[in-house]
Amino acid sequence: MLYVLTFLLNLSCTILPKMTENIKGMFKQMNDFTREDALRCLMLEFDIKSPKLIKNNWIIGGRIPEANQARTVEIFQNLLRQQEERIRNIKVFTS
Repeated sequence: MLYVLTFLLNLSCTILPKMTENIKGMFKQMNDFTREDALRCLMLEFDIKSPKLIKNNWIIGGRIPEANQARTVEIFQNLLRQQEERIRNIKVFTS
C-alpha cells in the first residue's frame, strides 16, 4: 500500500504541472502591454514596490509565495481574457 501511494505521489508530481509553471506559461502568452499590466496588478495586489522583483523572482524564478499563487493565476486569467478581447476587436475593425 505504501508503495502504491509513493508511486502515485511521484507520478502526480511529474505529470501535473506546478501552479508556478502554469503562471510562467500564462505570462509567456501575454503581449508586452498585458505583461506590464500583469506586473502592475501584482505590485498593487501584494504591495510590492519593484516590478523587476516580481518578474525575475516570481515569474522567471518560479518563486511565487504559495499563498499568492492562486490569486496570481486568477489575475493572469482575467488579463489574458482582456487581451484576447482586445485582439478580437482589432480583427473585427480591420475586416
